[in-house]
Formats: sequence, structure tokens, C-alpha cells
Amino acid sequence: MTNDTFSSRASELDAVQYQNFLRAVETGKWPDGKPVQDKQKALMLQAIIIFENQHLPPEQRSGFMPDACASNSQREAAVKDKTDNSNVIISSGKAGN
Repeated sequence: MTNDTFSSRASELDAVQYQNFLRAVETGKWPDGKPVQDKQKALMLQAIIIFENQHLPPEQRSGFMPDACASNSQREAAVKDKTDNSNVIISSGKAGN
């Protein structure tokens, strides 16, 4: 199957097929309980990504992360605190200054 054919077939998944693929990837099992093979999982992940990119808004896609997650905001604040010298008082060490 060519990439174009695979992409077009993946974009034609219906909501039930999409949900079945998601569940199979998450659990590692098909609805009948049979294990999902590694090659099947890889193909389903590709199909899920293609389907989501064509049918879902970004915030509903697998792996979506908002522009600024809390850990990045905290890290940026800590770095800014370490590099912000605007409120540092420099003393010459001499009495009377």
C-alpha cells in the first residue's frame, strides 16, 4: 500500500473505527481480546494521527500540549529570578556607605 493510499484510507475512518483503534493501542488488545501486534500498533498510530489531523481540532488530538505548560512556566520564572539583578543591592563593604 502506498503512502497516499494509506493516508486516504486513514482519513476515511469513521468514529467507531477510530475509537476501536485508540482502545486497541491503549490496551494492547483487540475488542475480542487478541493481542495487538507491534506492526499493527504502528500502523494504527499512523492512522490515528492522520485521522485526528483531518477531523479534530488541535486541542482534542492525541499528545496535545498547550503552548505553555505549568512546568515550563515555573522553569522560566526560576530562570528569570536567577538572572534578574534589578533589585540587588551592591555594597562596597565600607562602613558608612
